Amino acid sequence: MTQPKVSVMVMTHNHARYAAQTIESALQQKTTFPFEVVIGEDASTDGTREIVARYQRQAPDIVRPLFREKNFGVTRNTACTFEACKGKYIAMLDGDDFWTDAGKLEIQAALLDAHPETALCGHRAALLLEPEGWTGGVPYHLAKGYYPDLPAGVYGIQDLIHSDFLPTSSVMFRNGLFPRFPEWFFDLLVVQDVPLFLLSARYGNIALLSEIMSTYRLHGKSLFAGRDRDFQLREAARTFETLYANFDEEYRPLIGAKLFEVTYDLSRKLLDKGSIEEGGRYCRRCLSLPPPAARLGRKAIVGMQAYAPWLYRLLIAAKRAAGQVRA
Repeated sequence: MTQPKVSVMVMTHNHARYAAQTIESALQQKTTFPFEVVIGEDASTDGTREIVARYQRQAPDIVRPLFREKNFGVTRNTACTFEACKGKYIAMLDGDDFWTDAGKLEIQAALLDAHPETALCGHRAALLLEPEGWTGGVPYHLAKGYYPDLPAGVYGIQDLIHSDFLPTSSVMFRNGLFPRFPEWFFDLLVVQDVPLFLLSARYGNIALLSEIMSTYRLHGKSLFAGRDRDFQLREAARTFETLYANFDEEYRPLIGAKLFEVTYDLSRKLLDKGSIEEGGRYCRRCLSLPPPAARLGRKAIVGMQAYAPWLYRLLIAAKRAAGQVRA
């Protein structure tokens, strides 16, 4: 095979319902350069492997599957598939998403060619909600039917720490920005895209395009989006706890602020539903974070929740009663 300029990195596990559409959306790309489709097939049990094998037979010069003999889990599968990519650039594509613009790879590769100061680029993604098996509402940041709702332009690592504005299947990286994945990356169980973006964003800026060139599918079996809010907040707290302890020191205050925000939201949610022990533990973690991670007003609320929950509940009840009176 000719050396590819772009490696399309497809991550899949038990995606038999979606895999064909995902792979075909990659194969339909129109480019002036060779590209490969590297598929990390993580020991699926639902027929996904057979679908991937079929496309390998159909396009053996392009499709390169990595069949796992046992389940690696999303983080290890991501790292191993990423490291197997041969292209100058790597484009991510989750196994339940798909691309909608046949010129996507050409557009993003041209941007990275023209801007060596850019480490990675992304674009807006449309939202496709499959109601079957879906128990939650549409996340607030997806209410418009696409995300991110940000102007196109150039952003930095600070912006990415503050808000995850990159749809995973929109991202294209420069390959080889960091020599290997740090050990702490493998402590992450579910949320691995933001840490991966941050590892790359240390070496350049982030370009965001306004075009919608992919579709982000929400369904009941989504690894993260399909789970309840408690699970999502716990995994976000785990992720930022890991980053706070291990990522570059210069970004520690920003990561600490984000850790406080996530942990604060989780503690309030747990305490409000009566999970006193677990909620109190997250409260105490909030209180332990040094300034400027925690605002004084929020620390006061967290302190009340942790050490005087009866007073917190009394104030909340009074606030709700006052609202009912005003209404």
